[in-house]
Amino acid sequence: MKHTEGPWHVWNEQYPRVGPTHNCTVAGVFACPSGDQQANARLIAAAPDLLAHLKHMGWLVETELKEDGGHIMQGAKDAIAKATE
Repeated sequence: MKHTEGPWHVWNEQYPRVGPTHNCTVAGVFACPSGDQQANARLIAAAPDLLAHLKHMGWLVETELKEDGGHIMQGAKDAIAKATE
């Protein structure tokens, strides 16, 4: 599965939208308690960067350190699978 390429940005203070441009909204944040909407939108906007760095971290652990990192590496693999399936 391929997601819309980042970086993603947040726009619109009252009803936050997330996406690479104003013409491509990948998420909108609605009906959250006051103050949570912007924080949730920023977290969603960080998703492409978080996924890329998590993949790189996993590659480093497995190829450079030659170990699986135990439960931490499994958690990283599970998160990558959740994001890419």
